[in-house]
Amino acid sequence: MILVAVCVLVISGCASIQSTGSGPSTDHPPAGAQQSLIITDVSDSALEGGHDDLGWQRTLTAVANAAPGDEVIVYLFRVNAGARCAPLQIQLAKQANPEEDAEFRRDLLGALSDRYSRYQECVVTEPSGGGSAILGAIAEMHALFPRSRFIQVVTDGCSNRETSGTCRRQQLNDPEFPGRFVDSLPPALCPALDGVRIVFVGLGRGTVLTPVELATLRAVYRSWGQRTGAAIEFQST
Repeated sequence: MILVAVCVLVISGCASIQSTGSGPSTDHPPAGAQQSLIITDVSDSALEGGHDDLGWQRTLTAVANAAPGDEVIVYLFRVNAGARCAPLQIQLAKQANPEEDAEFRRDLLGALSDRYSRYQECVVTEPSGGGSAILGAIAEMHALFPRSRFIQVVTDGCSNRETSGTCRRQQLNDPEFPGRFVDSLPPALCPALDGVRIVFVGLGRGTVLTPVELATLRAVYRSWGQRTGAAIEFQST
C-alpha cells in the first residue's frame, strides 16, 4: 500500500494488530483532535445492498467535514480484513493557515478514491469463508482506537458469523430473540463502550425483511448497546 502525505499508517492483522514504523499516530494526538471510525461491511450480501457505496459516501463526508488535526479511520470487513489489508488512517494534519488547510484537504480528497478502491479490493479478495462478523469488527476497531467516540457502522445488519446469526427470519419474528442473542455473546463481543455513539447506516437495506423483522433486528443492536453502554442510532442512508 502506498502512503500519501499524512494519510495512512499501515497496520497488519486483526486478531493481533501490529503497527509498522514508530507507532500509531494516535499515540500523541494534537490537543483537542477528534478521532472517528467508519466501519463498512463488504460481505457479499452487503455489497449487493450497495453498502460499499454508502461507506464511501460516509468517508467522503467525514473527511470533508473534519476539523484540521482530526483523524478518520476507515475499516472494511467481512469476517475480518485479513493480515495483509490495512485500515486507512486519514489524518488532516493542521496547516499554517486556513488557505493551506483547504489546499491540503483538496489534495487529500483527490487521492482518496484510488487508495480506498485498492483497500476495498484487498479486503474483498482476502479469503474469509463468507459472511460477516459485525460486532467483532466493532470490538476490534474500538480496541485499536479507543479514543474514538463516534463510530459509523455501514451494514445490512446480517451478521452470520457470531453465535446464532442475526437475520434468520424465524428468530426475527420472536420478540424475545434480541435479549437471547445478546445473552449468548462472549465477553469479547461486549466491550465497554460507555460514552461512544454508534450510528448503524443502512440496516436492512438489500434484504427482504418485513417491517416487524427489521424492528426486531434494530432491537438486537439496541440490546447490545444497552449491554455495552454505547448510544445506538439508526440512519437509512
